[in-house]
Amino acid sequence: MTSVQTSWPVGSLRGAKRLTAAAAGIGCLVLSGCFSGEYNARMKESISKLETAGGFSSVLYDAASPINDAAGSATGVTLRLPQSIGSSAKTLQSGAEGAQPPFVNLPGFSYAYQIDVGGQPAYAYFAAVAAGEKTADVLAQEVLAEISKTFSSSVWQNAQVNRPDGGTMAVRRMRVSGPQKFRASEVDGQFDLYLTSSASHHVLLGWRAPTVAGNSQNFFENAAAAIGTIQGGS
Repeated sequence: MTSVQTSWPVGSLRGAKRLTAAAAGIGCLVLSGCFSGEYNARMKESISKLETAGGFSSVLYDAASPINDAAGSATGVTLRLPQSIGSSAKTLQSGAEGAQPPFVNLPGFSYAYQIDVGGQPAYAYFAAVAAGEKTADVLAQEVLAEISKTFSSSVWQNAQVNRPDGGTMAVRRMRVSGPQKFRASEVDGQFDLYLTSSASHHVLLGWRAPTVAGNSQNFFENAAAAIGTIQGGS
């Protein structure tokens, strides 16, 4: 049986405490009178990193969540989930109505979360295929072929996402936009699908929401922030 997360770590409080403590440390250094050019450069870099880390902690949980496959086995990939996936999120297991995107059956589907975004449903999808079954390239082509039946201009792209340490990470992403079904209604929607691999699994992470509601609530921006926290994948 698939193992899914049912308790949610406190995100912003611990992040705020760390940010405050670190900022206080920088303030102490400033008062010490070390105003060399090298020091000022280091201070600016530290402040920039703190601001970046604080931004992540304001929208993501501090604790990383493991991504499991359909059998409940760990894939070796973890990430910090958006705080919008909280106790009110509905967990959708394989076979449940609306569990998969309406235009693609993700191979190795494990589970999904349905959340409310601006009064409309939005989804986070998790799927994993054992690395021994097929290569990441083969999996990517299979998914692309199915999605292209609905969105003919679909393509995998190399995208850059920000990391909490101030750096960036290259990821494989497919983004499609157009009319999509959300419950009983069909509205313009966006679907962002990311592919990462660990030593044992290829992991698909999908995020889907109505375009207007998703953008107004920073749904896709926060999803990209979560992808930037991935550990164990490449």
